[in-house]
Amino acid sequence: MESTLFPIRPEMHIILAVASLIVFGIQFFRYRKKYHLLLAVGIPCSLLPYVVESKALFYGVGIAEAVLLIVCLILAKTIDRDKEAPAEEAPAQEAAAE
Repeated sequence: MESTLFPIRPEMHIILAVASLIVFGIQFFRYRKKYHLLLAVGIPCSLLPYVVESKALFYGVGIAEAVLLIVCLILAKTIDRDKEAPAEEAPAQEAAAE
């Protein structure tokens, strides 16, 4: 793919993708939140245009990444938020029991 299509050099893009895979992978195993797993897999998928040089794939990956970020935002604000609520309520329930 042309170097003008990405705002950063390919080496930096690869480093960013690998770092995000490691960080979000660890976060998924620690907290078991679905959006961490989606980000751990989705961000490295942005490297696909380097492998297959196709404008359709390039724009398809861009649209897929935008959809992925929207889905992760929705998951973080809805489903995965429910997992945090009991942990926050536990000290309040203990204090009320005393």
